[in-house]
Amino acid sequence: DASTPIQKNLRFAVAGILFPDALITQSISALTAQHITLDLKETNTEDLFDRISNGTSNTGLFLLDHHIEHSIRRSLELKELACHPVADAAIAVHFSPEDPLFHETTIDPQRLSGYRLVRTPPDYFGYLSWGHLIEQYSFPRFNQTLTISQYHTIVRFLRTPGNILIGHTLQAQ
Repeated sequence: DASTPIQKNLRFAVAGILFPDALITQSISALTAQHITLDLKETNTEDLFDRISNGTSNTGLFLLDHHIEHSIRRSLELKELACHPVADAAIAVHFSPEDPLFHETTIDPQRLSGYRLVRTPPDYFGYLSWGHLIEQYSFPRFNQTLTISQYHTIVRFLRTPGNILIGHTLQAQ
């Protein structure tokens, strides 16, 4: 059909969470083109805001920590961006299903000291959130910290007992 565009691009940025497959599928299904290019950038919140602001990405998905919401909203305002929350989630510690603590619903944070903490590279907002988490939950010094830039790689590391991710319940879905 001559009216169908030849090329369309979807440029998503995501910080601290896997981009939901259903949202990607919905977005692609809504487009009509002979060729669709999907650019999915896993990054941190600061870079996500920059990518949206400069047009490198046209949609972003990130975790909004309510304890630093004022800082987030101020940053968005300075970049003339808007934020539309789509879900709410509680704090969660993610383990391998093979880990003895996996099935526990409540865990004393001190029991985590022997674990390797896996995380994404921190940015300004990550440090603000982390400070609050340490204060509120008294997390211990971890055996080791492993910083990984790709969230999909973090998910693979979490398949091995001894690794944990401190995040939100949405990250488990």
